[in-house]
Amino acid sequence: MKHNVWTGGYVPRKFHPIGSQFEPAVDGVKYYIERIVIDEDPQNNLGYTEDHDISEAYTIEISEDGDTLIKIASPLGGLQALETFAQLFFAHSSKTAGSYTPYAPLSIRDSPVFQHRGLNLDISRNWISPEDVMRTIEAMAANKLNRLHIHASDAQSWPLEIPSLPDLAIKGAYSHAQIWRTEDLEAVQLHGTHHGVQVFVEIDLPGHTTSIGNAYPSLVTAKD
Repeated sequence: MKHNVWTGGYVPRKFHPIGSQFEPAVDGVKYYIERIVIDEDPQNNLGYTEDHDISEAYTIEISEDGDTLIKIASPLGGLQALETFAQLFFAHSSKTAGSYTPYAPLSIRDSPVFQHRGLNLDISRNWISPEDVMRTIEAMAANKLNRLHIHASDAQSWPLEIPSLPDLAIKGAYSHAQIWRTEDLEAVQLHGTHHGVQVFVEIDLPGHTTSIGNAYPSLVTAKD
């Protein structure tokens, strides 16, 4: 969770009427979350029926005193739980007051209705940098999307570096500055793993191969 309340400093003014007092008093009574207990148990059904997929399910309990217990059945559920946990907090407009949650005490039980919650990005027709894709992955995680489909080749361009066929990207990309290197793809895949998002790369074959013909005309039957 690279971007969250602690790094972004989000003060939720737009959630409240102008001029209203929505923040806790700086000099008021404070309770702190000093410890978060995460209980992972593959046999824990988290209150769901046996046929319910609980791989991403989780529960969060926060007491009025700040005692916090998160229950999960798998590490993937832990990623989802911690994403939700971070979203419970806002930055105080007073720089010295830190962060707070207006919701405690609270009890959350959450799991997905759909196993596949995806997004498709076309990096071949439209140049999208690896950095922008990783930023998109962070936004997907914040909204509990879990599948990213990258359309990596088409007639318009071939931006993906293939070490065994180097000219595919050199001659098939829009420009040398618009090539995904192998380390870029690895970084995106790893970033997805860290955020609970599976990344799938799709190569468009046997049609839509004009960009291949630009580099290796013998590999296609009709470049144009």
